[in-house]
Amino acid sequence: MDASAAVDKEGVVSTVVVNISDERDLEVEFKSRGMDENGDVTVFEITGDSVKAVNIEESEGVGLKERKWDGKGMFVFKKHSITMLRWRTGKKIAQTSAKVRESIGATKLFVDQPWVE
Repeated sequence: MDASAAVDKEGVVSTVVVNISDERDLEVEFKSRGMDENGDVTVFEITGDSVKAVNIEESEGVGLKERKWDGKGMFVFKKHSITMLRWRTGKKIAQTSAKVRESIGATKLFVDQPWVE
């Protein structure tokens, strides 16, 4: 599993996770900090039935699915998939600091720090 995260000026967090395993889903406990009151997470997932799946004119073997998740508890990253989780913090970024720039691409995102309004 590999992960990367970023937050934009509007306070929207985007976390992308790649599960390269061709044999098993990965279930992880999801602890988001700074999620706004509705707690909705938009999930974008790219995957197929197998690692050999392809898209051809007659059939789409690999596709993008969008859904909502409540952002609580365990989340399953499907085998051989790319998943983006996006949620609003409800807080705009007051300024861009070196610490924020350093966190882009990191697996930990500190949304509740002093540079957030």
